[in-house]
Amino acid sequence: MPPTSVTFQVTCKDTNVGDEVFVVGSVPELGSWEVKGGLPVKTSADRFPVWSSQETKISAEKILFKIVIVGPGGVRWEGTDNKTVQLSEGMLVTVKCAYNSSKAEWITKLPPDGLCPNFKPEQHGMLRSKNALG
Repeated sequence: MPPTSVTFQVTCKDTNVGDEVFVVGSVPELGSWEVKGGLPVKTSADRFPVWSSQETKISAEKILFKIVIVGPGGVRWEGTDNKTVQLSEGMLVTVKCAYNSSKAEWITKLPPDGLCPNFKPEQHGMLRSKNALG
């Protein structure tokens, strides 16, 4: 399966100065449930409490993940069910979620060249529109 370009936007107010935040999950690109291999997300004073990742390529149809805070006090996994996201090969996906919420929403866009030969809208809850003439 061709990879999907994924970016994460995590809302996390539960950090202290010096803490780091990671997306850790079921695929190698998210550490295969190992914090040390997780995808780091970063914030700044003007963007806090939103933490964002760099774009990463993920070769999977579905990912499960959690948000993890790492700091001087240790590792804190969020206490909710795993978040689940369905990916579309070759697309650009932005995943938005919050620490300690099991919900995640994702926005799927066509790549800049507009080409995604294997994309089937009906597999992603989209219907092809028909004009009045059929």
